[in-house]
Amino acid sequence: MRILIAEDDDDIRSVLELAVESLGFDARSAQDGQEAWELFQAEGADVIISDWRMPRLEGTELCRLVRAADGVPYVYFVILTALDSEEHMLQGMRAGADDYLSKPFSIGALQARLVAAERVTALHRALAQRDAERALALARRASLLRVARRFAAEVDPDSLLRDLIVEAVALVDGEVGVVYRWDERARRLSPVAISLDGEPVGATLALGEGAVGRAADRRQPVVLTNGATGGQRVAAEVAVPLLHEGRLVGSLSVRTSRTGASFTDEDVEGLELLAGIAAAAEVGLERAQLVAVTLAARELAHLLNNDLAVPVGALELLREDGSLPLQLREIVEQGRLSLLSAAEHVHRLQQLVRFETKKTPVGPALDLDRSAQRAER
Repeated sequence: MRILIAEDDDDIRSVLELAVESLGFDARSAQDGQEAWELFQAEGADVIISDWRMPRLEGTELCRLVRAADGVPYVYFVILTALDSEEHMLQGMRAGADDYLSKPFSIGALQARLVAAERVTALHRALAQRDAERALALARRASLLRVARRFAAEVDPDSLLRDLIVEAVALVDGEVGVVYRWDERARRLSPVAISLDGEPVGATLALGEGAVGRAADRRQPVVLTNGATGGQRVAAEVAVPLLHEGRLVGSLSVRTSRTGASFTDEDVEGLELLAGIAAAAEVGLERAQLVAVTLAARELAHLLNNDLAVPVGALELLREDGSLPLQLREIVEQGRLSLLSAAEHVHRLQQLVRFETKKTPVGPALDLDRSAQRAER
């Protein structure tokens, strides 16, 4: 501990300095309260032992200034006085002092005060550390709530994933973030978005492959240090699965190449919460798309069934007409089958269980075969 001594008597101040140092503590001293206050402002202290009666600034006034100081750790304050009365002790305590030491004092009495000071200051520092950790946790939760609100309002899956990467990298002070989407049909994790650093996204991964694959396979976070990803050395990497109600949606990876960097338990917990929020939003968007397509398909089916009823019926009658030339009969049959195929496509739209897309020359489009496959099975 750092002990600050405020005493205007040269002899007593010297005795206190020697006693404090003999007990293994660092001692600084001031000749009066004003000098002690200036020293405290410049260097701080864990314990202050202050005489009561001093020129310029008395011990009780010094104590009040210390207690009113903002942003400083708790200081154990001992009043040193020859005024040995209950009234003076109460005055000192009301000023904010923790203890008092009567003149003349013994080394044992001084040591007892310093032992108590160690315990009290250690407790206050532990409480301050806990409060700081709680404040950080509250700030992180507030940030996650803000992200959740933004994710809930997002209507574009690609924008959602880009936002996820930006938030994830910022949350744990990483450098590169990648989001992988789980393809149930191919049983692979496909990279779909990466942080804006110009690097290539990379190849697909199987379950258990790399930190990303292991996180998805185990359904729990994986943290690596001094490893390699995509052929590049990384100082640290953390991967968390994107899960919603037990369903694997994908996986998120954040890494850094800074020497000595690592990810804490709090970082991992924060990424898990962020990944859960994003997974729920992603599934929500998928369901919204599915509902929209299904409703549209039902309306389309209703309209087409009405519109197709007459031409299909007419073609059926023509097909049964024995006088119809063979060439025309073939055309009628082709037309009938085309109309029935159109009706079947509409019916399959109504059976969608998930929304799968495919790449086309004009952009993403609904992959009807993959979207309706599970329903058919």
